[in-house]
Amino acid sequence: MPPAVPNAASAEWKGPPENGGCGNSLPMTQGPGTSPSSRTALRNRIEGLLKQWQVSGLPARATLDETARSLMSWRHDRGIDGLWQRPPRMLGVTMDDGWGHGIQLILRYAAAMGLETGFIGLLQTWQQIVPACEAFRADYLGITVLQFDTLGSLIELRHHLPRSIKIIAGGPVFRIDPQFQDQAGIDHVAKDAAGFIRLLMDIAPP
Repeated sequence: MPPAVPNAASAEWKGPPENGGCGNSLPMTQGPGTSPSSRTALRNRIEGLLKQWQVSGLPARATLDETARSLMSWRHDRGIDGLWQRPPRMLGVTMDDGWGHGIQLILRYAAAMGLETGFIGLLQTWQQIVPACEAFRADYLGITVLQFDTLGSLIELRHHLPRSIKIIAGGPVFRIDPQFQDQAGIDHVAKDAAGFIRLLMDIAPP
């Protein structure tokens, strides 16, 4: 049986579980919706971060993590639900990454921007991932890929995953081999945290 997907109202993210099972979801955004002016304020805040990183370079992971927490607090303090009136749903997972630092970071930013998020677990198989995504009614699946020999599993994942669920991936294999994305059937590749945030900004309504 696949691991249970965390409920959208779960407590704050506590990091990937050591046993590879399903961790708590990050804080969720729930409410009546966000006004256009509030969404604009959040979008401007995020654009400011991206411009800052473009000038100074992407900070270390610990700083990125703290920045995501600060963005979440800033949004909550102002009662902003996020960039979407109906927030998309995103699950995170790893197939060949036993640490999960990268997926933890992008899930935190996804939640800070207003997505409903959950974490399936570390080192999961496509047979576990597909039913978890269907149960969570995911719109997006975030995954980090470290090894080229994961290609076969990724192909099976894309084949069995509903096409309505878009896969957002990151990892060194995509930098080394630009053709790996098409071979694996990955919908979007984010080269780093800034690239992931920019992708979500492009997906979000103006």
